[in-house]
Amino acid sequence: MSCFLLLQIRPTPADTMTTSLLKRPLRLTLHPQDVLPEAMSWRLLEGYVRSATWDAEGESITLGLWGPNDVISSEDPALQPMELQCLTTVVVEHIELNPDDQHQHLRRERQMLAELLTIQRIRSLSIG
Repeated sequence: MSCFLLLQIRPTPADTMTTSLLKRPLRLTLHPQDVLPEAMSWRLLEGYVRSATWDAEGESITLGLWGPNDVISSEDPALQPMELQCLTTVVVEHIELNPDDQHQHLRRERQMLAELLTIQRIRSLSIG
């Protein structure tokens, strides 16, 4: 004859706290010149970040300048290589982009590139 003991295990407050901590998004504080981890999307809470690539000669090319409340991403970049470099001390929070967020992020990137190209053109005209 088999005897089974049935126990009901209730979560302790510590278990509940651990579970709630696991649900919180990853938040990082980085310093100037630090590079954000690749293939992730972030909400920039504090500070400023530069998205950049470089040419065959190693010259850095700025693709965007981002500040508080901007969404920045190195997921599936249009240009390789691409990095997100901290210009100041920054605080970022990892986010998952849904299709609407991705579309809005791409529109903002295009707008940023257009603004940078305009600045470059004005600078070239005033130097030449």
